[in-house]
Amino acid sequence: MKYDELRAIILNESENVIYISDLFTYELIYMNRYGLSTIGADNLEEVVGKKCYKLLQSKDAPCEFCTNNLLQKDSFYTWKHYNNKLDEYFIISDKLIELEGRKLRLEIAINITKNEIEKQKLKFELSKEQTLVKCVQTLAEYNDIEIAINKLLNIIAEFYKGERAYIFEIDHIQQIISNTYEWCTKGISTEINNLQNIPLCSIENWMREFKIKGGFYLTSVGKTVEKESLEYEILVNQGIESLVAAPLIENNEIVGFIGVDNPFANMNDLTLLKSVTFFVVDDIRKRKLMTRLEEMSFTDILTGLNNRNKYIKTLEEIERTPPKALGIVYVDLNGLKIMNDTQGHTYGDKMLKHISQILLDIFKSDVFRIGGDEFVVLCRNIKKDKFELSIVNFRKIMELDKEISVSIGSVWNTGKILIDEQIAHAEKLMYIEKKEYHKRVKNQLF
Repeated sequence: MKYDELRAIILNESENVIYISDLFTYELIYMNRYGLSTIGADNLEEVVGKKCYKLLQSKDAPCEFCTNNLLQKDSFYTWKHYNNKLDEYFIISDKLIELEGRKLRLEIAINITKNEIEKQKLKFELSKEQTLVKCVQTLAEYNDIEIAINKLLNIIAEFYKGERAYIFEIDHIQQIISNTYEWCTKGISTEINNLQNIPLCSIENWMREFKIKGGFYLTSVGKTVEKESLEYEILVNQGIESLVAAPLIENNEIVGFIGVDNPFANMNDLTLLKSVTFFVVDDIRKRKLMTRLEEMSFTDILTGLNNRNKYIKTLEEIERTPPKALGIVYVDLNGLKIMNDTQGHTYGDKMLKHISQILLDIFKSDVFRIGGDEFVVLCRNIKKDKFELSIVNFRKIMELDKEISVSIGSVWNTGKILIDEQIAHAEKLMYIEKKEYHKRVKNQLF
């Protein structure tokens, strides 16, 4: 067997793609058996004379990445390339050769697709783990839940390269869902205010997917969602063509979901989204508990009004950010000690609840029980005539009430608000009425 024949056999039997093309015309003059099978050709006659860029890359002109101008006779030029037509990765070695005075390109391409996919998979897994750690750190870093969740959604949206990331929470009693947190990329309109109190039945398909798969990727709203449905209307109105979503689960019940609109990366891997839901649910639960504990520390157990702790905190808020106008009402329930001594503490408690409800009915908010029988109302940014009308109404109700009597001191001010002085003035006016009350009681006794 001649040397040339042996060399031809070796080239033909190699498990790498090997071809030779004309350096100037780009026409193929040789391709080995493995190369032919790679591009789907049955024999050499099918490729000889064809343009390499047309046959190998499906291009109508020489490739913009062509290395012909870099080729040398004495060494190979090696580079990595992803072939769009074949959807495979190659390590390519190119060399300039001459045959009968004709300059040719010799290319040996080693298929590294399997290794490259493994490499990218490892890279993706590392990126996913790093992103999850970043999400957990973000939740722990910020005390303000709005800031923490917003930054978390930003991280998730960037991972999936989506336009909008959000959290919906479910009210199973009312059978509604509401968008409670939202992050939008630049140029994307916010939708949170438009997505409140939506009927839970509008996402019954989602709930089914959540229960079966633990998450889903909706690829095409126009093709996969029934066009007459409320679900379709909601998604289309937001410009949503695709989305990924995963359920928030607490005590084996779906309490909400986290999602990303119009994602462009990692859509087929919902591991990150599913993993982060545990931390989101746990964080929201803990923060709600803390909020509830804080509310309890600010609430008067007997009346349900704001207590003295809340009163002090509110005064500090007013000092930091003074309102343009402030009305203060200082109220004392007359004769509470006598009620407790003669009719029992249960009756006295009933009267405290009674006066508390009247104050709430008239002033609506910022009503405080600051002592056993003392109440304060803070009316921020209220007009003088409205404030005075409220006081008149309160006095009329008290005059008609046969069960209780109160002493009232009220002050309204605008401009420079000196909260301590204004409260002291209202308290002083209340005590003036209190003295009149004691004088009346004394005269009735004697």
